[in-house]
Amino acid sequence: MRRNTQSSGRALRCCAKTLILIVWQFSASLLSLPQEGTAALARNIARPPEQSKPVADALVSETPQEPLEARQGYRPLIAVLHVHSRFSNGEYQILELAAYAHQYRLDVLGITDSLLTRVRYGIGPWKKLFSRSVSREGVLDHGIDQYLASVRAAQQQFENVVLLPGLEVTPFYYWQGSLRNDLRLLNFDRHFLIFGLRDAQSIRQLPVIENETWANTPREWSALIGPAVALLVGVVLLLARREKVVRLTYFVVRKRQHFWVPAFLFLVIGGAWIYNDYPFGKLADPYSGKHDVEVYQQVVDYVRSHYGVSFWSYPEARYNDVVVGGVRMISGPHAEDLSLVDRYDGFEGLYGDRRTATEPGNVWDRVLLEYLRGERKSWPSVITGIDFHSFKGGGRDLRGGQTVLWARNKDEISVLDALRRGRGYAVFQRGERELTLRNFALQSAGKIALAGETLQTETSVQLTAVVDWNIPSQTGDSTVANVAVIRDGELVKRNDLQLPIRLDSTETLAPGKHYYRMQVRYRNYELLSNPVFVEAR
Repeated sequence: MRRNTQSSGRALRCCAKTLILIVWQFSASLLSLPQEGTAALARNIARPPEQSKPVADALVSETPQEPLEARQGYRPLIAVLHVHSRFSNGEYQILELAAYAHQYRLDVLGITDSLLTRVRYGIGPWKKLFSRSVSREGVLDHGIDQYLASVRAAQQQFENVVLLPGLEVTPFYYWQGSLRNDLRLLNFDRHFLIFGLRDAQSIRQLPVIENETWANTPREWSALIGPAVALLVGVVLLLARREKVVRLTYFVVRKRQHFWVPAFLFLVIGGAWIYNDYPFGKLADPYSGKHDVEVYQQVVDYVRSHYGVSFWSYPEARYNDVVVGGVRMISGPHAEDLSLVDRYDGFEGLYGDRRTATEPGNVWDRVLLEYLRGERKSWPSVITGIDFHSFKGGGRDLRGGQTVLWARNKDEISVLDALRRGRGYAVFQRGERELTLRNFALQSAGKIALAGETLQTETSVQLTAVVDWNIPSQTGDSTVANVAVIRDGELVKRNDLQLPIRLDSTETLAPGKHYYRMQVRYRNYELLSNPVFVEAR
């Protein structure tokens, strides 16, 4: 009898628990709580009391419901910006990449197929005519119109993903040594990523090495003198005739002599000379034996004049020396180019390799300070690079490197505007957990400036930021991140703080121009903000 009573009691308790669970789920559905909202609520309930207290003076457990960026009319777009398709050396068609982006809930997919991948080595005075070239397929080989049409077709099928057609270009390379003595090809892997050129003709005329055309090359008319003279001599000899008169006893023989053989030789020489020297000017001299930053600058200026944006790709990547056909290909880190070239829009500051340019006081900060002093016309923002080609053979995760853009709308114009203004941040992460940054802004007297913007003030400024960790930590898994605040190239604050983090800092600045930026690191994850500028009066 006691056993039956106990069994009945357990059954009643089980039914009661089930009823409570049903009521809870039903009430949650009525309130339309999103899944991430219920997860956050459960996380807050489960969090130990000591984690709800501020750490130092920078951590607050509560975070605002609406980010400051949203109050300014912006929405966050998750962008992956360095992706190759089969138009160059990628594994997948553009339509397949769009499907993957849709599956992974990406907002923006920046496709950056190689425009032209070709190197040429020539000998003698006619280096183009007597040369050997090695190439790999790129957009020019498949056709620019077909490339753009493929992007448009994929965009029509996946309207929820902004497909951004872009290009990876090699502006310059140069040779050292000779065929008989250690021939080396240098700096071939110094690339730019270009977005925003939607016109096929503007893409076709990009002033990069091996793509010299009549329209994009500055003319050197002196180079036309030699082949013009050769052709003129050939035409004259072709038209010329000479009569030879032979007087015999009873009659006269007139014999006409032609100069067809020498005429043909001069015409061939002139034609070959024109082919070798066309378009009678140089975008770059690969046989100079030295690095030429002016070539990179002319690419940047061309892209900007056609309303596009340009970003340095992997400025500190460590490429292994490769031997191809007895030639060594050498491309080393080139962070110094960030300061030698002006008016580009940014660079890949996060990727899966060692990096120093974004450390406090290094190249990026030096360039930003040059901009504040009026020594540069523009400042570079930071984006994340993944150089995605395939999932196979240890390929990169398409979601691993993200650039989060704060944009007005989810369309190409808004995305390009956010890239051009540096309104967003870069984050590199491996795995499912995600670092996010919001409320990163400077405020003063009711005015707000976000990343990429400038705040003008006569009073003190308040720097705010919220760094969140979207998935709760497991038991024993610490989520302490290292947070650094950099002002004017100097590290002003570095703390190890428990995620999520809210930063509030107020100070009075000396009159002049300043900027703030942030760096967050957690294990193999890193987040870099773009700077917020301020003019203190």
